[in-house]
Amino acid sequence: MTPYGCLSTGDKTGLIEVVMHSDTIANIQLNKSNMAATAAFNKDALLNWLKSKNPGDALEQAIEEFTLSCAGYCVATYVLGIGDRHSDNIMIRETGQVWGLTTAAEGVEEVQECHLAMVGNIPVQFYC
Repeated sequence: MTPYGCLSTGDKTGLIEVVMHSDTIANIQLNKSNMAATAAFNKDALLNWLKSKNPGDALEQAIEEFTLSCAGYCVATYVLGIGDRHSDNIMIRETGQVWGLTTAAEGVEEVQECHLAMVGNIPVQFYC
């Protein structure tokens, strides 16, 4: 497991590392499905996404990364008592690493402002 970096810069303020080349499970399922209502039931969506990002021999390593990081993520979130896990806040890097994000209801605007401060108007897909 590779955690993303966070740096406190004051009371209720900080910087969060942008994790490039990642997507949510929900987005992957939606993009690989014909209908939004049945997207979560697409059994091949994650594997097909990994195949599209890891051609040839790289796929085996991506599956290994996915398996190990998924197991570690499950244990870590259970031990830490992190709830509210769903396909919109569990993410996968193109390398296969599973990681999670947690946002509080307050602070979402600050995260968006943090993104603009770090990368400006460059369209970067990321989640904090």
